[in-house]
Amino acid sequence: MSKISEKALKEVQQALADYKTICEENLGTSDSWNTYYGYAEKFVRWLKDDFTPGQKRRR
Repeated sequence: MSKISEKALKEVQQALADYKTICEENLGTSDSWNTYYGYAEKFVRWLKDDFTPGQKRRR
């Protein structure tokens, strides 16, 4: 079960997709891209209850 409503989660996921595009356009595939996008993606996964800080990725 996610930490926010399904509607809000969909909005956040769309915003993350937009953010990913902007990061790719401005940063390419540099280490900076991994930092900027990686932390944002982990936060969204945390909202979806698919990530716990300090634990390995669930499969």
